Amino acid sequence: MVGRRWTDTESEYVIKHYGRKKVDTIASYLSRSVSSVYQHARKIGVCETHDRAAAARRDCKIKQLHLKGWSSSEIEKAVDIGHRSIRERIHKMGMIPNGRNARYRKRVAKKTKEQCAAAGVKNLAELRSKEMKRVARNLGWPDYLSLRSVQILETLFQLGPMTRKQIAKAIGLKWVGVQHTFKNKRVPGHNYLAELQRAGLVVRLESAITHKGKGNHQDLYMVALEVEPCQKARTRYLSQKSKKQSTATQTPSRCNAN
Repeated sequence: MVGRRWTDTESEYVIKHYGRKKVDTIASYLSRSVSSVYQHARKIGVCETHDRAAAARRDCKIKQLHLKGWSSSEIEKAVDIGHRSIRERIHKMGMIPNGRNARYRKRVAKKTKEQCAAAGVKNLAELRSKEMKRVARNLGWPDYLSLRSVQILETLFQLGPMTRKQIAKAIGLKWVGVQHTFKNKRVPGHNYLAELQRAGLVVRLESAITHKGKGNHQDLYMVALEVEPCQKARTRYLSQKSKKQSTATQTPSRCNAN
């Protein structure tokens, strides 16, 4: 056999699981190729007799389905062999696995249409807008804000005044400079912080922090003193969330006090 020698542990695993698991599962677990597992299984006498006619019919079916544009996962379900085996057979036939071709895009479009119909919306943009409004309302904030702006507003409400860099770190936004980190041409003011300032929800304390070195003046942002979320909606949402978590874990959970 070509390659590294089979160990007694690997041979024992093949003997124990051959016929119970798909060969590609065994190959993946042992970091071997599918053909290598077949060869070793024959060598130690646990491999069933190879039916060349059945293998030829299987390869013919794989080729036909592949030419129709089927993906490897779809072919796997049709011929009932492992995904890794499918890819190896396609490669040996000199073909390239189908990726996101026209058939794939058509199938995704159909699934998307079904999901939108079930949600009662016309398209994914409307679905996203609907979800953004739901999140904002649940937290007690205005539902006309963008989702990122709601996230920033909630962070400032929970943690208090912060600089731009601190806000970016808190919400998991990559820092790419003062001018570009919060930029978005689709929101009022072309900036998330500008959107919140225009709505009167956030105020900027100019040059509130002064220190030595480059960029020695930094602005602070905070929720306007007269602004508070709708406590009724917020309490109801947090209560429902706490109940769901308690049901899922079957253990009592502590509620976050606001």
